[in-house]
Parts: sequence; C-alpha cells; structure tokens
Amino acid sequence: MKNRYYLLSTLALAGLGLAGCNDREQAAEYDTQERSEELAQDMERESEQFANNAERTAREWGNQAQNTAEEWGDSLENTWNNVQSYTADQSEDFTQELQEAGDNLEGELAELRERGGDLSGEARAEFDEAMRNLEDARANLDRRLEGAGDVTEANWEEFKDGVADAWNKMKQSFQQAENAVDENA
Repeated sequence: MKNRYYLLSTLALAGLGLAGCNDREQAAEYDTQERSEELAQDMERESEQFANNAERTAREWGNQAQNTAEEWGDSLENTWNNVQSYTADQSEDFTQELQEAGDNLEGELAELRERGGDLSGEARAEFDEAMRNLEDARANLDRRLEGAGDVTEANWEEFKDGVADAWNKMKQSFQQAENAVDENA
C-alpha cells in the first residue's frame, strides 16, 4: 500500500510539475507575443513619424525652390528695370549688368535641371522643351549682347529692343521650365 501511495504521490507531483511547466511555457509564449505586438506598434509609430518628417522636408524643399525661383525672377526684373533707361554712352555698363545676370542664371539652371530630373513621360517632355527654349533664349541674349560694341546712338534703341525681346523670352522660358517642375513634382 505504501508503494502505491508513493507511486500516486510521485505521479501527482510530476503532474503538478508538468502543469507548472506548461503554465510557464504559456506565460513565456504570452510575454513573447505581447512583446512582439509592442515592437510592431513601436515600428508603426516610427514609420509614421518618418513619413511625416519626409513629407515636411519635401514641402520645405519645394517652398525653398519656389522662393529661389521667385527671387531669381525678381532679380531679372530688377536688372532689366535698372538697365532699360541706359543710353548708348552706357552700353558697356548695360551689357555688363545683363551678362552678370545671365551668368547668375547658371546656378539656377543647375538647380532647375536637378529638380526636373525625376520627371517622366509627358511632364518630362514638357520640361525638356522648356529647358531647350531657355537655353536657346540664353544663347540668343548672349549673341545680341556681343553686338554691343557696334552700337551707335543711331541704332541704340533698336539694339536695346532686340536685347529686351531676348531677355523677355529668357524669363518666359525659365518660368515655363519652373512651372513644368512645380506642376508635376
């Protein structure tokens, strides 16, 4: 009888031990699942925060690019306003100021090309055409300014009108390229 009692006691203890192990396994499994869910929630919050930061940064860059383009457009307008009243005697100053403004355009063109680099399809074709027009207008302005040395009092107004046309075409082409980027970015 004692053996039976010991046997039953041993089996009962073993059963309790196994039940305890099972509870511990279930608790560990529950802890692991709970921790996984917490990690997933943390990752989701971090992902949302990253997306919000990326969107804010993109908006800031877009605003900076637009401000730069507007400032450059204002600069072109101011330059033209400064030189349009020059006389034939001031043709050297006239030419120099316009060439300097055109040289400053190079940095803006590089930024504009970079911003337009991600466009595709019809937007890319529109941007490329506007950039070709802008480069042609810039080349036309440069050719006209090269003729400043031959300007006399008699042909000064004609010379200035030709430069004004080239200048305005350059401004319009720049704005078209800028619009192509802004509308499709």
